[in-house]
Amino acid sequence: MTTPRPIKELTIQAINLIELTYVYSSRGPARLAPPRATPPEALVLQHLEAVAFCTSPEVTNAVVLAKLATELALVRKVPTLLVTTKYSPVLFAFNLLLWRAGIHPRDIFDLCWTNAVFARLTAAAGSIAGARLIVVGSPAVNISWRTLLSLPGKHRNRRIITDAGPDAIPHLQKISCAYGVPITVVSTIHPPPSHE
Repeated sequence: MTTPRPIKELTIQAINLIELTYVYSSRGPARLAPPRATPPEALVLQHLEAVAFCTSPEVTNAVVLAKLATELALVRKVPTLLVTTKYSPVLFAFNLLLWRAGIHPRDIFDLCWTNAVFARLTAAAGSIAGARLIVVGSPAVNISWRTLLSLPGKHRNRRIITDAGPDAIPHLQKISCAYGVPITVVSTIHPPPSHE
């Protein structure tokens, strides 16, 4: 399990990722000075992950995840823990930032980067950075829930959102009952094959 990350730190990294996307998708300067806290290689790898994500059929689920996190943590101000098993925490923040700015991930590479778009992104970043949202990336659902649920102070969680697969639902129901925390699962349910 990776360390739980506050959304403020992830928002800064998501802004850097959007700046890199802007540089790659515009006719502007071909270089970007990466932030000191993130090595250039890490930023480039995150960019490649973002490109794959934006063109993935799973992007709809990620948009639903961002919408749900927005409703709980930003609108209702409920302390929320998001456990993402499919995306890195930075990629989730990237997606959340786009959602708050009204930009669909599939449109980002053909976006007309106007001052209005940058203003929307700036406003979205400000609202996200102050949210009571903790994000953790975990490749499996059997993470240390006791640790996550006992985070101190303002990060004590009253709601959990996860993109874990349908197979994890029985396990998550037990966790929800044991800790008294509602858990919402956002997962792809593929329709059964048609018999023609």
